[in-house]
Amino acid sequence: MSTSTHVVGVRPPDRRWHQMKAVWDACQAADIPAPEAVQEFFDWQDPNPDGVVVALSSDHYREWSDATGSGHDVTITGLPPDVTVVRVYTTAI
Repeated sequence: MSTSTHVVGVRPPDRRWHQMKAVWDACQAADIPAPEAVQEFFDWQDPNPDGVVVALSSDHYREWSDATGSGHDVTITGLPPDVTVVRVYTTAI
């Protein structure tokens, strides 16, 4: 089995996130689809309590390795201003 490593940014819940979540919850309770703008805000997925996951381009990070290991270097100054968390995760492929 091999693995794939990913690097994403996370925008923690803010006032706008809570507003969109309230609309999402109301639509769920009414058993109707959320408006497209709300679905787009949550990237067409159920709202994540961690916030909104933001794709980072390779401009934001680069692979790193030396004789002792490997990983990713993230250029913090290049991140979108509302991203306060960088998530590095590995998936089995």
